[in-house]
Amino acid sequence: MNKLKQIFGEGLAALRKDGSFAQSYAIVLSGTGINILVQILITPIVTRIYGPEAYGTYSIFNAIATNIAMIATLRFPQALLLPPQERDFHILMRVTLVSALVTTGFTFIAFYFAASPFLKLLGAEKLTDYYFLIPAMVLLIALNQIFGQWQYRLNRFKKSVAIDTGVLVGVRIFNLSYGLMATRNTIGLLLGDMLGKIVGLVFSWRLIIKEEIRYLFSPVSLQDFWRLVKEYQQYPIYNLPGVWATLFSEQLVVFFVSSQYGLPTLGVLSLAISMLDLPKRLFAYTVTSVFFKKAVEVYKSSLEELQTLVLRVMYGLLAVCILPYGLVTAFGSELFSFVFGQDWLLSGKLAQYIAVYCVFELLYISLDSVYYVLRKEKRLFVFQVATFVLRFGVMFASVQLSAPLEQCILALTIANSILYLSHLGYILHLLRLKWFKHLVFIVMIEASCILLFLGFRQLL
Repeated sequence: MNKLKQIFGEGLAALRKDGSFAQSYAIVLSGTGINILVQILITPIVTRIYGPEAYGTYSIFNAIATNIAMIATLRFPQALLLPPQERDFHILMRVTLVSALVTTGFTFIAFYFAASPFLKLLGAEKLTDYYFLIPAMVLLIALNQIFGQWQYRLNRFKKSVAIDTGVLVGVRIFNLSYGLMATRNTIGLLLGDMLGKIVGLVFSWRLIIKEEIRYLFSPVSLQDFWRLVKEYQQYPIYNLPGVWATLFSEQLVVFFVSSQYGLPTLGVLSLAISMLDLPKRLFAYTVTSVFFKKAVEVYKSSLEELQTLVLRVMYGLLAVCILPYGLVTAFGSELFSFVFGQDWLLSGKLAQYIAVYCVFELLYISLDSVYYVLRKEKRLFVFQVATFVLRFGVMFASVQLSAPLEQCILALTIANSILYLSHLGYILHLLRLKWFKHLVFIVMIEASCILLFLGFRQLL
């Protein structure tokens, strides 16, 4: 009992300490929790206004834009927290911005001449008339990455969370209004997303970085510009190819389903993926935003402190994510058809497969910044290339065998489970922890949870 009181007291003290890891994470977590609650409450209405085809259109549009945006920023946003000097930070921001602007220009030119055959290849002909929105979205994603890292560097978590929450509510109101009034609401979801990003940038500028924005326009020599490019060249040279390969391999299923089965089927899959992303957004992405900075600080003290931090984060996240994913694995089809409508029954069936590997994915995403803390970017690159090859092999085999959609998703589930467990195990290995013991324990916990829910389903 005394031990529990001590742990509770230490945790409460950490939450009260300004700028602490616990307080920063609690702020980001609470904001993300509100955002997810809004999405949970409004999505059942949105799915009854926007059909599977609208979700499919938004999914393929977002997949194209995010892949190009990844290349546009050269992964420099991930290095923005590292420069010890503020001047170097401001110069690195300009490096990122110049790269994004140049890539956006080339993207517009490319789509101006080749949008029709490219989108037809992906089964997304409906986007041909709106091709100009793709380069616009690329630039918006890049700017949001830059502003987001800027806010984290300034430790402005409270204002950042407030802005994100307000923008999300506004986007959902726009989605509902546009869907009810427009006769053709296929692009309503992507228009709402773009509008939200624009409004978020404006509020971030006005409320958080207004006094700092002048540094983007201060004089800088070409010598300093290239000095920062060379200092952080491992990000475009080693980090970018691997991370882009991972992103593209994750979205291979989007391009594959769109071209093979059409946009409505892609929409069904997209809803399943977006709903299963909610725990990752609530726990993994929020902890990542503050874990990296904390891990860098802790590693300067000792490896043992970093080991302790990693294990606490890993098992804490396992405890909170195992139940929702286990529930979806057992009851996905019933849950989706009841909450979102009968048009989304197949979405629930697909979610039952995908939820199996989401546990491992969530844990890996939360801890993958360990590679950067330990400066093992080259080893991460090898894993990322292997990830791309395996996923591409699964998709290629599915096409050659003309596999039904559910069999394709099942094969992808097996491949992703192996991949994320391998990634997670290697991170623990780099930290000199008993990786095999931890992986076996994690798999046993998930298997037990799934069996428990399946047993309960049989009883019902």
